[in-house]
Amino acid sequence: MKLRLSRINAKLMEPEIFRDGSSYGKLTKEMKELLPIVKTYDSYIKLKQEHDEAEQFLKDISYNGRF
Repeated sequence: MKLRLSRINAKLMEPEIFRDGSSYGKLTKEMKELLPIVKTYDSYIKLKQEHDEAEQFLKDISYNGRF
């Protein structure tokens, strides 16, 4: 999905896309549908990474006898 969104953005940057209103409309509609999904996924990945780091930190301090 992220790759598709990137390709849509690239296509929308091309000047000739404005000449074809139908294609422009389809691309902007698809972009509006994909953007919230990609943002949610990116947020999930960031939170998962933070969770994993915190979990590893707790394991490390527990292992070292500090907890």
